[in-house]
Amino acid sequence: MKNTSAFTLNPRRTTLVEECYALLYDAIESGRWKDAIPSERDLCAEMDVSRPTLRAALLKLEAEGILSKQGLRRRTVSRTSKAKPRKQNIVCLLSPIEISSMQEHDLIWLNELRMLLGNSNYVLRVLVRPGIFTKQTNRVMEVISQDTVTACWILYRSNLALQKWFLKNDKASQVVVVGSTHPGIELSSVDMDHRAVCRHAATMLMRLNHHRICYIGSSKKHAGDLCSEEGFLDAFSRVKGDEFTPLFAHHDGSVDVIVRTLDGILNMARRPTAFVVANSNHVLTIMTHLACRGWIAGRDYALLARDYAPFYEHLVPSIACYSNTPKSSAKEVARIIISHAKGITNEIITKRTIPDLIRGDSLCSIATQ
Repeated sequence: MKNTSAFTLNPRRTTLVEECYALLYDAIESGRWKDAIPSERDLCAEMDVSRPTLRAALLKLEAEGILSKQGLRRRTVSRTSKAKPRKQNIVCLLSPIEISSMQEHDLIWLNELRMLLGNSNYVLRVLVRPGIFTKQTNRVMEVISQDTVTACWILYRSNLALQKWFLKNDKASQVVVVGSTHPGIELSSVDMDHRAVCRHAATMLMRLNHHRICYIGSSKKHAGDLCSEEGFLDAFSRVKGDEFTPLFAHHDGSVDVIVRTLDGILNMARRPTAFVVANSNHVLTIMTHLACRGWIAGRDYALLARDYAPFYEHLVPSIACYSNTPKSSAKEVARIIISHAKGITNEIITKRTIPDLIRGDSLCSIATQ
C-alpha cells in the first residue's frame, strides 16, 4: 500500500519534476531532514512518483548546492547551502485517516480541490497525523507547525481540540475547516447546513405519518453531527403535543456495534418506523442487517440518509438522501484558501450550503406498511 501520509501529487500547470523539486525543497528548508535524505526507494513510495522523475528533481537540488552526493546512493543536506526560502505555495490538509480510508464522495472532492488549487499554482499536500485528533493535539501540532512550510491549512474531520489550537495560536486567517466548527470557534469553514437538513428530514418523515423516528449516528460527534442532532430535535419542538417521538441510536462506527444497536431497536415494544442515518457508509450495514431480520427499506420502514454516496446508485431499493456535489464544495474551499493565502482577506468566511433532496424508494409512508 502506498504511503500517502506526507506527499500527495497531481500536477496541473507545473510538471511533476517541478512539483517534486518544490516539495523536497520545502521539506529540507523546514528541517525535516537534518543530515541525509531518505533513499530513492522510500521517497518514490512516499511521493508516489517514478525514479526518473525523482532523480530529475534531486539533480536540480544538487546543482543548486542544496544536496550533495556521497558515494553512489547517499545524498546529504549541504550545511553550506544558503538557498533562499521559496515562496510558500503548499496547502496542507490535516487528516486523521489515510486517503485509502476516505469515503468515495470525499475522494472526488479531494481530487477536484487538488485540481482547483493547481490551477492557481498551489500544491495540495496531505498530512495524515492521527495524533492531532487525540489528547496529544497541542504537543503534536507544535511540532508539525514548526516543521511545515505552508500557505494555508485545511482541517478534515477536525475535532474541538484541533480547532481550538488554531484559534489560540492566532492562525484563524491561515486555516479552512472542511465541515462545521464547534460552538465558540470562529474559523473559516465550508459545510452543508446539517441543522437545516436534519430538521427537514424529520419534518418530512412526520408528514409521512411516522410517529417514532430514530436518528442513527456516531458517538464520536463532530461539529456537524451536533448540528444534525440539534436540527433533528428542532423539528419535533415545532410540533404541538407528544404525538411524535424522536429517538437516538449512537455507535462507534464498527459493524458489530451497529448490529447490536439495531437489534436493540428491533426489540423495542414500540419500534421506530423511520430512520435518519448520518453516515453514508453505515447505510449499507443498516439496510442489509435489517433485511436479514426481515425488514425491507421502503416497505417495512423508511430510511433517509443525511449524506450522499455514489454507491447508492447501485442499491435496491434506491436511497433517499441529500446530495451536495463534491465539486461545488471543493470550489468554495479553494476560493477561501486562495483568498487567505494571497492575503486578499483575513476575514472569517462561513459557507453553509443547502443540498438537494433525492427522493429514493427507501422512503415510504406509514400507511403503506
